[in-house]
Amino acid sequence: MKNTGRNLMKDIKAGRGGSKAGIDYLSVLATSFYRYSKIKLSLNLFTLIEMQEEAKESNVKYIEDVVAKVKEVLRPLSKLDKDNFTGEVSKLKSSILEESIGEVRKVREDITKKMKLLTTFTDGLQIFEYILNRKEAMVNGTVDEFVDIYGLSDELFRYVFSDNDKLLINSKIQTIVAQLPVRMTKNRFLDILCNTLTIYRGGETSALDDFIESVLSQALIDIPEGFDTEYRDLYDIYQTLAAYDYSGITKEDYDRLSGLVEAASVMISNEVTDYLMAIEVINDLLILLYTMSYVKPEFLDDKYEAARRITEGLINSDDVYSTLTDYNSYFVQLEGAQEEAFEELSHLEGNLVMIKDKFDEDETVAEMSKAIDKADLLTSTSLFMDIDAADRESDVVDDVYIAERKIAVVAKFTEKFKGISRDERRSIMAKVLSCIPVFFNTQEEIKEYFEQALSNCGDDSELTACSNILKEMINEN
Repeated sequence: MKNTGRNLMKDIKAGRGGSKAGIDYLSVLATSFYRYSKIKLSLNLFTLIEMQEEAKESNVKYIEDVVAKVKEVLRPLSKLDKDNFTGEVSKLKSSILEESIGEVRKVREDITKKMKLLTTFTDGLQIFEYILNRKEAMVNGTVDEFVDIYGLSDELFRYVFSDNDKLLINSKIQTIVAQLPVRMTKNRFLDILCNTLTIYRGGETSALDDFIESVLSQALIDIPEGFDTEYRDLYDIYQTLAAYDYSGITKEDYDRLSGLVEAASVMISNEVTDYLMAIEVINDLLILLYTMSYVKPEFLDDKYEAARRITEGLINSDDVYSTLTDYNSYFVQLEGAQEEAFEELSHLEGNLVMIKDKFDEDETVAEMSKAIDKADLLTSTSLFMDIDAADRESDVVDDVYIAERKIAVVAKFTEKFKGISRDERRSIMAKVLSCIPVFFNTQEEIKEYFEQALSNCGDDSELTACSNILKEMINEN
């Protein structure tokens, strides 16, 4: 497949073959997406079915329903595969695709909503965990009265710039900022946040809106529907943490609240594990549905056939372990196949933009590109990527739009800060500052921020807590 793609690209670059060469290349690319996703699906579906028996009790029925829907959609597709996409059965293809895509997307949207809720609870836990961490030394009687502020600041500075990679440096700075005490005024914080919005000037409004949505979500300002009903145990824990007055915390309360944070974290982890595997399977199933109309069967090799056999066995058997036994030789064939298929796909996908630009007026190219674009998004590192984003029109960010969004952001944070404690407000500030692009202009500013933040700790207890957290972070890396 890779050689065919390479030869087609030579023709396209030389001006030979016209739009047909572009269509042929997109067919090869669609086949590569289909092959990769079939291999990946066969392995992940086996794992998901196996997870049904181990899923958290509240998730068992949900995962069973997801598996049942996947099997239901795969059965007619499996017949198309078996008949090599030819003959009368090909007529079935167009009649089932649209309906199947709609059904599978509903499942994906539901999983995405659940994950968004769990992410919001995680953000909430992090806000109160930040507060509790700064009370630990005080309640446990482990305050260090001799923390070397400037020595620690120098250590942090060396840690940040021990690498030359700018992205890694920025990531380290953001991680440190998330743990340092925040003693800036509300106005200074909002100035930094609003100045960040100007980075998006000239870009797409959708990108700016996504950033603002992320910030408001992490600060628990915009809370998704179902937050107070979908996961009642988590919500009750969140309410307990939010209602407590941390200014006079006792050792007993510290232990109790820390236990609640840990218990909630375990609950979230159990839920997330199931949903992550489910979304992997759903994403790969959608890729099959989006690309199968353009598959070239001659490029589907023995490894693809092994994946097809495994998938067929899984959807027609109620015993996943008998499938493992009966199809063991096919599983052996797939060792390393997923990585090889992805390498081939990455090679071919690199020319997608050029093909679209060169043949942008060809209707067939446009139709195929739209489907392949969705497949491309579904293979991204973000499992919950909005696959319709490319279909929506987005205006260009100008100063007027930035000004409007600034006003809205300031109003929402101002309202949020009115009803919460100083500890919670500082925790939210630290969290938000850690997720925005680095707001320092020079290395000297960075060092000064470290020193000032540590010098402004409220007491030796907070300084001890910050020192312990930051040193542990440095040592782990």
